Amino acid sequence: MRETGNSFQKAVEACADLTLRDGLQAISSASRERIHPKDPRYVTGSVDIDADLKVQFPGDNRWDYAVGYRTSEDMEKVYFIEVHPAETSEIRRVIAKVRHLKAWAERNARVLWNMTVPREIHWVASGRINLRMNDSYRRQLAMEGVGSPKRLLTLE
Repeated sequence: MRETGNSFQKAVEACADLTLRDGLQAISSASRERIHPKDPRYVTGSVDIDADLKVQFPGDNRWDYAVGYRTSEDMEKVYFIEVHPAETSEIRRVIAKVRHLKAWAERNARVLWNMTVPREIHWVASGRINLRMNDSYRRQLAMEGVGSPKRLLTLE
């Protein structure tokens, strides 16, 4: 994490492709039910990456969201969140989405991308979790910085 003072807001504003929203407003209501800030007052904003990049990358696998969360008076982190079906057949798509996110962010949103190290990249199940997580899939997800999908994500 880096020192802040509205760091998430500044990082988003530095990227012309993204639109900052208050709190968790950028996240769809169905997805918002799966994201639980430990203290909602510490959410510093959110971005719907998928919607913001849809015109620019219409056929690409786009990541869903970024959320800023204040962890102390001068520290803030960014969570990159994908709410997606947790089925074995979807693992490759999630990997394609995170690779697209990394390539795009390294070119266009470097400040946002580098705001939290190690990065908080999370796959949140949009329904039940039905995965056969063999070693190959686990390794591929781990290499991309994504863990196994979770039912709920706590921001803290």
